Amino acid sequence: MSAIDRVIVLGDSFTFGHGCLDRIYYYDEDLKKFVGDSKPMEQCIPSEYCWSALLQKDFPKLKVHNLSQPGHCNQGMFRDLLDFYIKYDYNLNDLIIFNGTYSDRIEVRTMYHLDQVGPWAIGWEYMTTGDFKEYINAQKYYTKYLYHEKIGLNLTMSSVLGAYSYCTLKKHRFLYSLPENDHPEIKPNISYITDYEIPKIAAYDFSGIDDYQFNVTCEAKDTHTNEKGHQIYYEKEIKPRIEKML
Repeated sequence: MSAIDRVIVLGDSFTFGHGCLDRIYYYDEDLKKFVGDSKPMEQCIPSEYCWSALLQKDFPKLKVHNLSQPGHCNQGMFRDLLDFYIKYDYNLNDLIIFNGTYSDRIEVRTMYHLDQVGPWAIGWEYMTTGDFKEYINAQKYYTKYLYHEKIGLNLTMSSVLGAYSYCTLKKHRFLYSLPENDHPEIKPNISYITDYEIPKIAAYDFSGIDDYQFNVTCEAKDTHTNEKGHQIYYEKEIKPRIEKML
């Protein structure tokens, strides 16, 4: 295959760089308040310290597009990929890296806009007060009466396989990751693409020897991967693979 020209990165808050120096935002249980700046998250501007940013700095001739969003879901990532190719040329030699997230996140219509959809983690209501009582009740009823984990499982499999199939059709390179502890039933169903699997950055063993004391130094207070963790992950998992594709 030809050397890659471009990298499209899909993912959630971990791939986005939530937890790095410039993307700190979390609820502090001790202080009983939010800490950090929420605007970069709301505007979906990835961290300059996340591994995709490090990739861009190391390989300036590559064009790296990090489409990750905090709280994203797998079907939303696949939709992002399709939307990307509506706007950009799909005839380049691309690498798509699908950094999958947990299966209990699905897309729903947002509470603010009738014509927009967004990710929702099952069982997490957006708000508890205000003018959205009916919307919140609908979430609760859906969780209680309509949702089953097989729905999320099927959406994850169809999203990953959809992205893989699209890459195969367009002759692009493909890599993916999924949370290790999320529905092990997924693995047998996508076993024929495991050659393209890479370790997930969430819960990654940065030490290489399962050293808990070292690994926690690679996490922000809210357990997202910090800039140290992104650097290690990039050097161990991303950079060597990219070098083989150039």
